Amino acid sequence: MIINSLHLLQDNEDGASLLELLQQKAETWAEAGIVTMVFCSDDYWVYERLKQHATQMELVPISDIPRGQAVTALSQHRLTRYGLEESPEILSRVKSEYIPLILDL
Repeated sequence: MIINSLHLLQDNEDGASLLELLQQKAETWAEAGIVTMVFCSDDYWVYERLKQHATQMELVPISDIPRGQAVTALSQHRLTRYGLEESPEILSRVKSEYIPLILDL
């Protein structure tokens, strides 16, 4: 089970309590072999909170690739797959506006 956008929880006591509850359930369910949960966030505070109570969890911080690499990869993909050459400005706009929407599905 993947829970995306945990950074949208309130960064306060209520948000921390909900995050702790999710973490406890994830550890219990994983230990019982029921489900493996993956938590995703764009903010470091979530990682810090999870790290405080992680007993059986593996926390893996993954950073985004730099914009230049993303635009180059997108350019190569569109050229190879569709034979299209786009300007760097258009590819940068696609990376900024559309790729985050796809990843949040």
